[in-house]
Amino acid sequence: MKLLMESWRNYLKEAMKRPADLPEGLKVVIKPDDEFVRFEIVDEKTGERPTRDAQLEKFGRLYGHVIIAPYGTDDLGYKCLGAWEVRKSDVREGFGPMLYDLAMEWATKNGGGLVADRHGVSEEAVSVWLRYKNSRDDVEKIQLDDLKNTLTPEDEDNCGQLSSHSLAYKRGGEWHEQPTAQLYKKTNSEMYDELRHAGKLYYDHTLDEDKSTRQTFAQELCARGGGSVWVGMPSSRKDYQDAIKAGRPLKKLYNKHADRAFLNSLVTVHWTERMGVIKLLSKGSSKDELSCAAYLPGTVATSTWGDYGIVVKGYISLLANDMNDLVSGAGKGYAGVNPERTRSSGANKGVGMVQRCEDYAEEILVFDKGDWKPRVYKGTVRNEALVDNWKITAIISPEISHPFLKRIVHRKMNRPDVKILSPEQVGEL
Repeated sequence: MKLLMESWRNYLKEAMKRPADLPEGLKVVIKPDDEFVRFEIVDEKTGERPTRDAQLEKFGRLYGHVIIAPYGTDDLGYKCLGAWEVRKSDVREGFGPMLYDLAMEWATKNGGGLVADRHGVSEEAVSVWLRYKNSRDDVEKIQLDDLKNTLTPEDEDNCGQLSSHSLAYKRGGEWHEQPTAQLYKKTNSEMYDELRHAGKLYYDHTLDEDKSTRQTFAQELCARGGGSVWVGMPSSRKDYQDAIKAGRPLKKLYNKHADRAFLNSLVTVHWTERMGVIKLLSKGSSKDELSCAAYLPGTVATSTWGDYGIVVKGYISLLANDMNDLVSGAGKGYAGVNPERTRSSGANKGVGMVQRCEDYAEEILVFDKGDWKPRVYKGTVRNEALVDNWKITAIISPEISHPFLKRIVHRKMNRPDVKILSPEQVGEL
């Protein structure tokens, strides 16, 4: 108990530390099981809390965990707005706020939010919740009722308030004014994202089912020694060669795990300007991989990338939620790397960025509908699909260009099946 109280004092005393402050060799893991979810600082090699000897030798007294569990349904049938409840915490060296923020983000995404232990909290712990209640504008606070409907007639917000009544007795004031009488929600994933980008998130295969494909992909890529390649936006012949080399193992493994039925259901559009359409129609080869924006059926919208969209159907060799996670570069640069191969088999695109292998356990690549979270910026979808062996099915253009396109596509190319659509008609795709 003395050590626990000391850890709370350290937690409250020290400024909030960030993921980048974690010493080398330590990461944070999220470990769900049938009853609890643990947010724990662990050895990056094992995914477990450092042994006592290793802890003292390498990390000093730094360790910590926050454990939460679902409030569930109490004896009266109330569910506390679907909250998760802190059951135990022990954090040292100022990293408590980091773990609490992570737990709150997880509890908000996977339930109604986070509440304090309903049966009792220490005076030191009260300060933690006061901080959330009074000093965190980024955290949403929802007033909870007690089990007698004292505040509202609705049952949905009813929650055990033993901690709050106890604090009101000790500290004064009404029970509903106590910080433990609130439900706390953090709707962004700031801490989770910061841990991931700092390379401080340890991936465990038990995280949740919707990550199993991504987790397997990441593990296999790591086992093959893949990942962590930075070419940048290709501009020279060597850049394009390096991008092809970097993308080859990624594509091969992606093809193994991707849900081909889902990918085939997507609408892929190559956005460009008028001259881009003319060049593609006159000189383009369906064997050359094409960079496209991908959409769910019925959700195609106009793009700031250009007024003209060439809708194609083909084989998606790679799909990322954010185009900045591929950095594939211009197609014409790949055609010049190996002209003979381009003439016979087409030009395959590469990638200018390969993330660290473990990062692919996150929603970087889209394997199935569960991973579908395309980046949207200023109303424009900014994901990227590399499409091979494609066939034009429609062209989106301003109406002023329709006569010209119909003459070229329908008559000269003998493709009357290709739809010529105005921007107002994209919802038909």
